[in-house]
Amino acid sequence: MIVVNAILKQITGIVWADDNCSELIILIIPACYTTIRLIWKDAYNNVDCSKINPGLIMMGALGLLQLCSNATEIAIGKTNFILKGQLTIHGAWIILGSCLLLTCFVHLVKVIKDKRADLNEDE
Repeated sequence: MIVVNAILKQITGIVWADDNCSELIILIIPACYTTIRLIWKDAYNNVDCSKINPGLIMMGALGLLQLCSNATEIAIGKTNFILKGQLTIHGAWIILGSCLLLTCFVHLVKVIKDKRADLNEDE
């Protein structure tokens, strides 16, 4: 993806995001996708899959903080999500915060699902 981004910039002149955040987004979205798949396959859980992983909860809290702080700045008009047809760094941080929050949410859904499965096995 980074190569595609470089080709877009060099050959066509298309710049879809600030230089600092385009590579960040290209790296974060696949990492988020992979982490969510690993969570669903119990890679981040102990032997007892119904326990909450504190690291993933912290990740979600940081994502929520990042999302809220940047969304607030955009909402009050202090900055923009997109400026001159390009995603700004604040927009990139909103995407990053959303990815972190989504990862935490998937973890919580998985824990709840596993706890329900454990309860059904006990009956």
